[in-house]
Amino acid sequence: MKNFLTSIGFIFCLLQIGNAQKNTINDLDNILNQVEIDTIAKIERLAAFEFHHLLNNYRKQQRKQALDFDEIMWIAARNHNLYMKAAGDLTHRENMNQTNLSQFTTGNYPSERVDFAAADKEVYISSGGENCLYNYSFYGNNYVEIAKNMALAAFNQWKGSPGHHENMLTENYKKHGIAFTYDGGTVWATNVFSRGIFYKGNEIVADTKVPVPTSTNKTAEKPKRIHIYKVKNELQHTLEQEILAATSSKFSKKLTEQANIAARKLAYNKKLKAETDDPVLLNELQTHTVSKWWGLIKKQVSVYCLVLETSPEAFDLEKMQQEVQQYLLENQSFTKKKKHGTGVMVSKRKNILRITLVSMAV
Repeated sequence: MKNFLTSIGFIFCLLQIGNAQKNTINDLDNILNQVEIDTIAKIERLAAFEFHHLLNNYRKQQRKQALDFDEIMWIAARNHNLYMKAAGDLTHRENMNQTNLSQFTTGNYPSERVDFAAADKEVYISSGGENCLYNYSFYGNNYVEIAKNMALAAFNQWKGSPGHHENMLTENYKKHGIAFTYDGGTVWATNVFSRGIFYKGNEIVADTKVPVPTSTNKTAEKPKRIHIYKVKNELQHTLEQEILAATSSKFSKKLTEQANIAARKLAYNKKLKAETDDPVLLNELQTHTVSKWWGLIKKQVSVYCLVLETSPEAFDLEKMQQEVQQYLLENQSFTKKKKHGTGVMVSKRKNILRITLVSMAV
């Protein structure tokens, strides 16, 4: 074992300069190629997957939903490990103003660090949590044994801490990314959790190939699945950002709530039926006058409604985003409007997807 660890340490000294840099999802292929030739990188990656299985087995025992392993969040966690290693500090915050650490900083908060890891692929990260630690768990007779020891030590360490344990079992978390970084004796680890990470356009990593401890004979491909809630959030977030960028109106929480209610009603309106092959069922702009304070204050509310239908097989999220965005910016009147709110609803009935948009501007 001593000879094995000595040789590993020598390899680590040769390669640590190349590995000690912050990365984005655009570097994923290069990182995985490095894993194939760098023993330390291979151990760190294997430890992440070992922990992933330990965590999901534990969540299943506690009757919680298993988490998906997300590559962007893995890179974000890996970047934060490098920061803590350089700073010599166990922390959830990164000092963005400290010059000697600027080459390692990727964001003050976990969500900002995930944004950095996503690079030019714009994402919406639903709030989550972050676990960090350091320990001295790098030991074993071979790289598999070392990886398992690292994963188990981190699992037990966080399990024994109430706050970290709560993150491990939070019911509505859906994704996580854990990374380990070896530092010549010290092991740094970061685990980022999220209720969801929604991508603008196609998903950057559709299915991470996570090795499983036991072999499986299941080779059949899964049918195409469209997550209604995910599509709704992506569309709504994209539209809000585009409106803010293209107009001078400000986002209104109250108008958004009203628009969402209206979009929900339209989504299940049985009177809206396709009479031709045109996918557009409704495309109209109306203006209403709203009176307040016994008629002393009158405001004009511009309401734009759009209803589209398509089949799940023909559905393409990126094209749908562009199409809905184009309809909205061409038809809705944002001129001289101070506030706006958008409501989106995605519903599925039989083999038809209905995308409903309601935009309100005052």
